[in-house]
Amino acid sequence: MVIEVSERNRGRAMRYLYGHSIGNDISSLDPTHIKVAYLGSGWVNFIRNPMAIQKIIVQPNPPTDPKALCQIANIIGWDRIRLMNNIHAKVYIHLNADNSGEAVVGSPNLSQNGLGGGLYEAAIAFDFSSSEEGGVELMQGFNDAWEMAGSEYPTQQDKLAKIASLQEDFESWKEHNHPTHQARGNLDCENNFPLLCWYSPGRDWKVAEEAKLHLPTELEGFSLEEAIEHSIDIESEADRIFFSNQIGRWVIIFRKHRGGPNPQLGRIYGVIEKAFYYTDDPKSVLGSALIEYDDEAAPFDAEEKIFRNEFKRLAFDRRYSDIFSENYEFYWSDERIQLMKSFCLELRQCGVL
Repeated sequence: MVIEVSERNRGRAMRYLYGHSIGNDISSLDPTHIKVAYLGSGWVNFIRNPMAIQKIIVQPNPPTDPKALCQIANIIGWDRIRLMNNIHAKVYIHLNADNSGEAVVGSPNLSQNGLGGGLYEAAIAFDFSSSEEGGVELMQGFNDAWEMAGSEYPTQQDKLAKIASLQEDFESWKEHNHPTHQARGNLDCENNFPLLCWYSPGRDWKVAEEAKLHLPTELEGFSLEEAIEHSIDIESEADRIFFSNQIGRWVIIFRKHRGGPNPQLGRIYGVIEKAFYYTDDPKSVLGSALIEYDDEAAPFDAEEKIFRNEFKRLAFDRRYSDIFSENYEFYWSDERIQLMKSFCLELRQCGVL
């Protein structure tokens, strides 16, 4: 397929997307036409304007969530939704009034796993024009599927009957693939929940010469990367004061990267006045609270698959985006602490804390 674009869009005609960057593109796309195999409850995190959806085709079999289907139907109406049993395509289109537009085509379904980085997906984003062969083929393919889906479940009653049977199948699938875990109850997630702290991999860090004098002996023999993994940023006096009262508290610390967080559990045991700085801003000397890892006394297993899956799911939830952003006056503000509390309470509800 050869796609030519206007001068305005030249240079971004075709882009390769991967990981949770796909979700960002879908969110900004405001799709009008959607064709996916599976729909999950996480769709709300990626469709900013559901009313923009003119047509959506979904396979009505697990792991499609029947509640998610009904959510969308309550917003846009069943006439804009069609069900198709054997569909496996994943296509997101924003169609303009002149039949030009943008599209994302690839492997991700409209779910948290598909678009939020839970699964490592790939896709191609491109612009198209009504006068280009590629754009004509794209819309023809969508319309053909729309007609086929219309013959499978032609009426709203047909769709509702299928949703009713899907509900039972979905519950059975969920129990088999995501068995319910009881909350462990050995953490006070209301008053003494684990704090959350991330750092980005691949940054060029150095140890300031003057800061070396302040590093504890526990860091001797560590590489700089390992030292950072065993520490928490303290970027202001307010942060330092906060941490002076947190000795012994549990912390979930993790790398922030495209494939999703990689959480580890640790405990705060000391505060360092000065430690590291970014090489692109050598005047920015950061303090650090050192983390002690203690697997034997850990209240939960951060390596457990169900914990890591639930943690990753919430990490890509827009409700908690401020925890992971770099837009803050000081990191350990009351607002962020309250978000961390909500985050951990939700992990408790999932049965992994």
